Amino acid sequence: GNAKFLFTFIPKTNDTHTISIKFNGNQLTGFPKECQILSTNDITTRGPGLSQALLGAQTWFTVETPHGNTTDVQVTVFTPTNEKLNPSTRLTADGLRVDWIPSEVGTYIVHVAFAGNAVPGSPFRVKCYDPKKVIVTPPTGESAVRKPTRFLIDASRAGEGNLEISVNYSGRNIPNQVVPIGNSRFEVQFIPQEATVHYCNILFNGELVLVILCFVVHMGVNESANKTDDA
Repeated sequence: GNAKFLFTFIPKTNDTHTISIKFNGNQLTGFPKECQILSTNDITTRGPGLSQALLGAQTWFTVETPHGNTTDVQVTVFTPTNEKLNPSTRLTADGLRVDWIPSEVGTYIVHVAFAGNAVPGSPFRVKCYDPKKVIVTPPTGESAVRKPTRFLIDASRAGEGNLEISVNYSGRNIPNQVVPIGNSRFEVQFIPQEATVHYCNILFNGELVLVILCFVVHMGVNESANKTDDA
């Protein structure tokens, strides 16, 4: 009404469109005007904060848009207990950087949208873990040459992740066997080769959990001890 008009169009491609408006054959001031067309397929996301996160440590990811237009980017993070987090954002040369700190072990849900539409990959499921919650029970009794030595690992409260166990003595690695015993608990077994200190290194998602020092003796020697060094 009142000689006012609203023009709408639906872009078919994400190419730059040119808008031209004329009145009585004369181009209006400011026209023709270029209109940048974007779609969610033009948005890329990357960074460690979209896959895995360490409890209590700041993590991040970036959202990259064509032409640096980030005003229509929306980011929402939900905790494992469905509480909403408010991540901090700042514009960098790589795009919109999003920083946040996980506060509990479990799976976080990260929604990234552009103009109200989810970008490729969203929502992202981010696994938060805590290596400090991995419990190690050192070997009991003697550790003897060519006799199996066993210890237990309980990662049931540490979140999802990968355990890495290595055993070495005098700079040499020796094989070890990891047997799942249920509920993210494992029994580790190795066979000492010499009567010397054996080092059992335990990592969870690349983070050092513990180093067990096994003092190995020959059969018939009654003195033996096992110690642990906290990371």
